[in-house]
This record gives sequence, C-alpha cells and structure tokens, in this order.
Amino acid sequence: KRVLRFIAEELSPDAHVSLMSQYYPTPRVARHPNLGRTLYQHEYEEVLEEFENLGFWRGFVQELSSPHHYRPDFLKDHPFEN
Repeated sequence: KRVLRFIAEELSPDAHVSLMSQYYPTPRVARHPNLGRTLYQHEYEEVLEEFENLGFWRGFVQELSSPHHYRPDFLKDHPFEN
C-alpha cells in the first residue's frame, strides 16, 4: 500500500499499475514466516481498496487464484509453456 501511495503522490494516479497476486513460495523459502505462503484474501482486498481509494483507474488486477495458473516450471526446457 505504501508503494501505491508513493506512485499516486510522486507520479500520478493516472499511472498504469498492475496488481499481481501470483506470488507463490519456492521451496527455498517455504519455511520462512513471511515468504513461505501465498497472499491471504484480506491482504489482497486491502490493496485493491487502497488502489481504488487513491484514484487509480488504469491498470490490471489479477484474480487471487493466479498463483495456481501462472506458475512456471523451471525444471522444463520451456518453463512458461503449459
């Protein structure tokens, strides 16, 4: 939310912003207390609310289910292909 406020104040709420929910923990950070999980719904909803409250209107907002759909498999030769 601080980053969104910075963009709105220092640049403009007319800036194009992409809110992505696709983060997922890799095995290396799976046990980390902050990095070892995907986003909670209430966290993402807070960010979406801040996005709207700051007047952003250009951009893209991913569905919260994105971590299940946009996960590259880096063990493959072409990790971004299904």
